[in-house]
Amino acid sequence: MERLQLVLAILFFVAIYACVIAMVRAQTRNADGTPRAAKKQQKYKIALFCLLLLHNVFSLSLGNPPSALIIVNLLLLGGGLLWLVYNLSRPPREAEARANYRARPDLCGCCDYDLTGNTSGVCPECGWKLNNDLLPMDSPRWAIWWRGWRIESLENWRRTLVLCVAWMLGFVVVSVIFFWRLGLLWPLAGMTAFVAVHFALNAVRVWQYGRSHSSGSTQPLGSQLR
Repeated sequence: MERLQLVLAILFFVAIYACVIAMVRAQTRNADGTPRAAKKQQKYKIALFCLLLLHNVFSLSLGNPPSALIIVNLLLLGGGLLWLVYNLSRPPREAEARANYRARPDLCGCCDYDLTGNTSGVCPECGWKLNNDLLPMDSPRWAIWWRGWRIESLENWRRTLVLCVAWMLGFVVVSVIFFWRLGLLWPLAGMTAFVAVHFALNAVRVWQYGRSHSSGSTQPLGSQLR
């Protein structure tokens, strides 16, 4: 029985790390940097959170983790999964639709309908009025700090800073408990610690962006799709 548990734990670790690697590679190779491309990458994040939730169920079957840890993990992962599913299912905001249409004028920025030959200025599928004038929005690849430290544009840097700090603290707590208390599950501490560092670095970048944009203005809108 213990050997089976060890094999299952290893399989979980391999699947989780493979999902993380695939997610990072997909974000790095985002060709056009549009909200459309970023939304398609949500499937990797959803798969990762589902694996982590299944891992918690597996942990419960082992009887090792304290109940407090399971509650923290389920709240953190469950909330993150719901947020990802919401972002994947919601229609694009106006700023996102305009950015999508600016990058691919042959597709509707809202529903991706093929607009080849369209001269009406309105998408016949969803009724969105075609417009490629950009509005303030988050740069689609702003969180990829290893591709460039400076953030081009954020719609609401204060909200983004609060979210980065909250996620950082949550993953710090989980990684510490993983490392000190969970026996066979300690390798997950490395991954959760890396995620905490990721959010910490982005919190610093967002704070620096906020200091240079204290008036609430953003960078020129044409730079958002670089």
